[in-house]
Amino acid sequence: MNLFIYQLKQAFLGLKKKPAFVFSVVSTMGITLGALLCVVTLAYVMLIKPLPYPEQERLFLVESTVVDKDQKKIFSAFNYRSLVNLYRKQTSFESAALLAYGKNVLVSQPSQPQVITTYVTPETFELLNIPMVIGRSFGIDEQLDSYNPVAILSYDTWQNEFAGSIDILDEKLVVDNVSFSIIGVVAERFVEPKTYYIKHPLTDVWFPWDYNYISAERRKETGSMSLDTMFL
Repeated sequence: MNLFIYQLKQAFLGLKKKPAFVFSVVSTMGITLGALLCVVTLAYVMLIKPLPYPEQERLFLVESTVVDKDQKKIFSAFNYRSLVNLYRKQTSFESAALLAYGKNVLVSQPSQPQVITTYVTPETFELLNIPMVIGRSFGIDEQLDSYNPVAILSYDTWQNEFAGSIDILDEKLVVDNVSFSIIGVVAERFVEPKTYYIKHPLTDVWFPWDYNYISAERRKETGSMSLDTMFL
């Protein structure tokens, strides 16, 4: 034991004579450990950390891929008619939902802000277990082809555009000359999935699928493709 203490003291005295060497070793170890910690953390977040949704291992995002003559992928997109037909007739999943992304102007608000909009079928709220702070989510009255003019606000939109009004369910908003009744507000804790692309802004307002931006003519075309429609 005495020999060990003696050797430890000698080593310490030796290192005191070479401060630059000690600084180099400590700095290198610190940078290496820091980089290792970052890699481990990123791997956990990207590959291991569970999604904040119920039964997340049973959630799937279905893609429709457009290929060239050599069967190489060009891009992912859905034909509107095919997408709706898949939604109506699919039997592979217990439940399925449609999503479409867009931008609109809330002309009913004094500042007429541009907002990020998502058009969905009611199953979206069930599949993602979207919590509500006020009101309700979309239900049977907002199913495909119901054309019920209702809307759901994000928590931030409720706070920023409606000043967190407790009477929000008595208010309406106007988009594309349609007056929508506000039926609910999504809770602040909801984590929206990046089903479109990773940097796509978060949704400000949710509308029923029927009111998506795709025109009546394009909905009938067989060759028209949409990049921002999704099947969940």
